[in-house]
Amino acid sequence: MLDVAEQIGRGISSILATQGKNLARYLTGAPLADRAEQQLIDDLERARGNVAGFNRVLMFKRLSSSGPAFLLTLRRHLLRDRVYLHAVESGLPIPIGQVDQTVWDPAAGSKNDGLFDGSDFGLSPEVAYQQLGAKPPKKLRWLGPQHVDEGLPEDLRHDIGSIEEMLGRFADWGQAADGKIKMLADLVLNRHSTEKVLVFTEYRDTADYIVSALRERGARDLAVVSGQDGDATHLARRFSPGAHPIGLPPGKREIRVLISTDVLSEGQNLKMPGWW
Repeated sequence: MLDVAEQIGRGISSILATQGKNLARYLTGAPLADRAEQQLIDDLERARGNVAGFNRVLMFKRLSSSGPAFLLTLRRHLLRDRVYLHAVESGLPIPIGQVDQTVWDPAAGSKNDGLFDGSDFGLSPEVAYQQLGAKPPKKLRWLGPQHVDEGLPEDLRHDIGSIEEMLGRFADWGQAADGKIKMLADLVLNRHSTEKVLVFTEYRDTADYIVSALRERGARDLAVVSGQDGDATHLARRFSPGAHPIGLPPGKREIRVLISTDVLSEGQNLKMPGWW
């Protein structure tokens, strides 16, 4: 029997077997319509070899951050692959480039960042494609379907199947059994129950997960802050009012536990006695 880590590792390797293949691998050499299309093909060719490493680092970083953050990454990859497959099978232009998650996931960038949404964000590939076309990111480009061969849809189906298998096995992530959360909850609620606690994490998704888990365990006077918030300084004052000349904002409670991305790592005065 493989342990969970080995199962996830093999699942990631299976996904990367497809995602590591740059789109240039599937090009047919069909005639190009204009200079912009030629530039796109050239860019795809230059990107060979970079895709697998990038995706591998991203997935393992998300996994090391938290299980839910990793699963959210899988769900986003799944929707993207379904959109690609829909485009190829329907003879539609294929979107090339980074997609702003708020196009498909309205909660992305908000205070819950879509962390607890359904596995497909409630969108069919057809609707997701239409939304992308109606509100395309500035740097998004489109590749005509005549430029890719039958290998792309075949590999996309493999990729989709691998992701669906992993989500079926691990999607019901229970924070009650999360060892990292258990240790943090013990620090916050027991060992340092009256002291200030500042927790840094790389991803907003993980920060939201931590706050939710601590609240379920009874933690109070805690908050989350990231670069997506416009009130980082305000929350820093509430966490460390003694370090700011103005002190605690009127009508606001002091924060004892603050979960932050690196937005507070520089430019904020958080020094005060009695916090951990």
